[in-house]
Amino acid sequence: SQVHQPGQAQPSVSIADREHFKVHARADAPLLFISDPIKGRISQQWTIQFTRGLWHDGQFQGVLVLAVSAEHLTTALKAIFPDPTDAASLLKNDGTYLARSYYLTDILGQKLPSSWPFIAHPEQTHGSFDIMAAIDEYERFYSWRRVENYPLVVMVGMGAEKARALIDESIRASHWQSGAGTVLLLLAGLSMSALWAQRSARAVVLQKVAEALAVETSRLNTVLEYFPDGLLIKDSSEHVIFVNALWPRLLGLDTPPSVLQGMHDRQVRELLGPERAAWLPLPQLGHAVGLRSSYEVSAGQGRHLEVSHIEILQDHQYFGAVWLLRDITGRKQHELELTELASTDMLTGLPNRRSFMLGMKKLHETALLDKNITGVAMMLDIDHFKRVNDTHGHATGDVVLRHVAKLIKASVRATDIPGRYGGEEFWILQPDTSIADGMATAQRIRQAMEASCFEVDGQEICVTISIGVSPMNADISPDRALQQADLALYEAKHTGRNRVCLWQEPEPPPA
Repeated sequence: SQVHQPGQAQPSVSIADREHFKVHARADAPLLFISDPIKGRISQQWTIQFTRGLWHDGQFQGVLVLAVSAEHLTTALKAIFPDPTDAASLLKNDGTYLARSYYLTDILGQKLPSSWPFIAHPEQTHGSFDIMAAIDEYERFYSWRRVENYPLVVMVGMGAEKARALIDESIRASHWQSGAGTVLLLLAGLSMSALWAQRSARAVVLQKVAEALAVETSRLNTVLEYFPDGLLIKDSSEHVIFVNALWPRLLGLDTPPSVLQGMHDRQVRELLGPERAAWLPLPQLGHAVGLRSSYEVSAGQGRHLEVSHIEILQDHQYFGAVWLLRDITGRKQHELELTELASTDMLTGLPNRRSFMLGMKKLHETALLDKNITGVAMMLDIDHFKRVNDTHGHATGDVVLRHVAKLIKASVRATDIPGRYGGEEFWILQPDTSIADGMATAQRIRQAMEASCFEVDGQEICVTISIGVSPMNADISPDRALQQADLALYEAKHTGRNRVCLWQEPEPPPA
């Protein structure tokens, strides 16, 4: 295209109003300008204009235009990423779409929000992030890189749900022929360079895009390096061909991934030491079928790992294995909290009925194996607790229950099991305890309760407690021991309260 000169016929189509023409007409114009997608006035096709200004003796003479079809770029991207849950895009640095593997008509003339990382941080050359795209409302893991010397960005997104599955699918579907033919080679095969190796001026720019995309996929910056789990891949000779930074970190290993790369399985185990090496499956012999296993290990300092081992087989031929490590400390902590909730009385923090009865059952089963093992079961009841609720209110009653629970817990051994039966009733199980020692413990608790008045909202609260005690051994089942302790408690209540009574075998009626 040239500047219209006076005296010449007006051309039928003028691009003097086009952005790229105006840009090159300035003295400070860039050497190469890449336009936003524009619709041709004759062809009616959406194209991207790669332009250079023509100057002679300091005078602007016109513009050299190389038009690349947006549809052509989209077709090339779609050929590499046919799955619509993936997304490959070519954009300008300001977020303007030039091409996308899907939804071309929707993105032409559109820009990404300025909050996207490569727009918000123009100083960065590459990066990764996850976000839900507004165009199709699909969450993806993205990796992007700027094209060196050009105002372009290549961005590749993989569906979040697909990311983890891709590892397994790549392993099963690949047809590697040697140690070099591994998961890395499979993913690196997504390179676009062969598609755009054209001997034309257009290929000069597009080749840069292809190279940037090939580097990203081959290095697995999206799927492997930023994979949420620790990942190590071995080839058929048991040498490490890929390991991400999280894998050694989860194992407490200071060795960087670059040092582990190329190591034999034996060398990796030597670095780990016997304890940690035992967490990882040894190489199998024969590999007749693909082995897949997952199990949990305690990594020390309260940490827990889930270790998954997957053998890579194709037509019964062994190509290596994958180790996946996942930190499940949070999950285990949550499970522990749920277990505690299921076995703990929420008001007092003492074991609930279910947990207490498990302790009773365990003691009885142990006593059945060793007749010398005995114990004591107690039932405790706060005296006149209804009067506390009626006089001071249920909130004060709850304070009293917590106070009693705290005093009971402080009065027994670590091996004893105190619990709350319900209402104002409590239980205590004392394994490996004689009747005399059990009675002494019960009296100590009763006396401590009698002497422990306390204030609630400025009012002094004093309560006492009645206790029934029963022996427990191989001949006395848990249910019977509690029944006997309950009868002893009844005796304490009806003989004055604030007492400890021991269950006694009823005397036989006179002959």
